[in-house]
Amino acid sequence: MAIYRWGGAFDDVTLSHSMIENMANRLEQSFVDRTALNSLARVVEGDIQSFDDLLAAERAIRAFCFHQTTHEIAPCASLKTIFENGNSFEQSISPSTLNRHCLQSILDECGFHVHIAPIDQLIAFENESLEERFVRRQNEKSQEESEFARKLRELGHNEPVFELDFQRLPLIKVAEHSDEYFEDVALTTDKQINSYLVPLSASGRTAYLGNRALASSFDRLKNYNGDQFFKTIDDSWVDWATKMERVIDIPVPPLLAIVLDRSGARSEIPAKIKELRAELSYSSNQLWELFDDAEFRLDSEAVSYRVLDDIQSEASKLFDSWKKRGRFEMPFRFNLLGRIFQQDALGLLKDVSFDAFSSDLTKSAISVDAAQVTRQNLASVNFSVLAKKHFNDREQTKLSQVTLS
Repeated sequence: MAIYRWGGAFDDVTLSHSMIENMANRLEQSFVDRTALNSLARVVEGDIQSFDDLLAAERAIRAFCFHQTTHEIAPCASLKTIFENGNSFEQSISPSTLNRHCLQSILDECGFHVHIAPIDQLIAFENESLEERFVRRQNEKSQEESEFARKLRELGHNEPVFELDFQRLPLIKVAEHSDEYFEDVALTTDKQINSYLVPLSASGRTAYLGNRALASSFDRLKNYNGDQFFKTIDDSWVDWATKMERVIDIPVPPLLAIVLDRSGARSEIPAKIKELRAELSYSSNQLWELFDDAEFRLDSEAVSYRVLDDIQSEASKLFDSWKKRGRFEMPFRFNLLGRIFQQDALGLLKDVSFDAFSSDLTKSAISVDAAQVTRQNLASVNFSVLAKKHFNDREQTKLSQVTLS
């Protein structure tokens, strides 16, 4: 069944969304896309297609390990089917997904469910005969309208301003069926991408997007992804992987590497993700408290800057411990901001000036436990054997085509 989209003036219509803005407590909920979840399922069950699967699976693991709940944000389109008798039926269609039964235990623990993001309005027909007649008639009307507007311009008259009238809009064929639409057409235009990403931006939540093109577009929007931590980790890993490219053929992203290192078989990966999630529970809470303090709660720009700078500094040392391969102590759980707020609540700060805090802050870096716990876990990972241990020869061949940037 061929699928069409309205053209002409409809291209300028923006689809609305109902995502509620929430500017705090990012620990509570995160969003992940279909690409990341499907890639993680392939890592667990097999049939990895490319190195991008490892990068996307890493995003899914972060969503599970650094937040209490994780929800998928799924693109959908409204499809109106027209029948010979003049009736029509409208439904929402979404892309097909891989079987995620292998991830069910971790999905259940994270309170997983799906949010729908409308990106398009489409039209289809009961049969080919109706399709041919309807499309021809519709496009003839649109052509007549365009010709009328052209003649008005030639005569020096202003074009009439019409409300959006579907009787005058052309129909453009976009795909032969829904699978082709979501594979090749969906989320390729600026309008569709904005319809998908703008609600995520407005939500104030962290979004882990395995689709690299969408992730790049999302980076250009206002977002709350904790870049001082996660982007710095990515940059540190890319720098390390680049240095080690002649030593390690298939560099595995940090959290995925920890999980694979702990797993005796790929079927154990979901259980090891849950294990890592539990280990990061305290430090995840601290990490997002620091971000929320710095970006929403603090009145001092100087203190906010210092907090974010300390987070970035800690995250940049991700592979320092791996290089040293030394003995590591658990991080001392010290949160300078927490101490300040606690003292303030007890009334112990009423005679102390803010300058004193500034002085104290310049002398003491804030401990970011999430970075230290991750760094400690990476210290024992043998990256060079992970791919051979878990991936078959065909998958290793595909993964050897590494694209880090």
